[in-house]
Amino acid sequence: MIRTYGVYRSKMVQSGRRPTGGDHDPINALFKALGVVLLVAALLAIFSGFWVAWAVRSGLDEMAVEQFRASELRQQHQKLSQRRDQLLTADRIKEMAVELGLFPPQNNQVRRP
Repeated sequence: MIRTYGVYRSKMVQSGRRPTGGDHDPINALFKALGVVLLVAALLAIFSGFWVAWAVRSGLDEMAVEQFRASELRQQHQKLSQRRDQLLTADRIKEMAVELGLFPPQNNQVRRP
């Protein structure tokens, strides 16, 4: 016995595939365009986030190097200031004057400040 399962719809095979060719649905095209725009925007946001993170990290590294250099320069400035103060004491100036053979001016000599 042969059974028939339903009514024949047409002689075409129903495959479930979407039609190709000239049948374009404007709504689907709009969704595709919107999807592409969103995908590009998401990728742009991700890459710009990475770029900003890299720029911040690079700036912080440069700032750390500059702070280290500044602390070294401050220490050197302190040492040089202490050495200058030692050289400018009255006793040190008198010692150097004796070593160089200098003497204070007499009363009849012209003194210039």
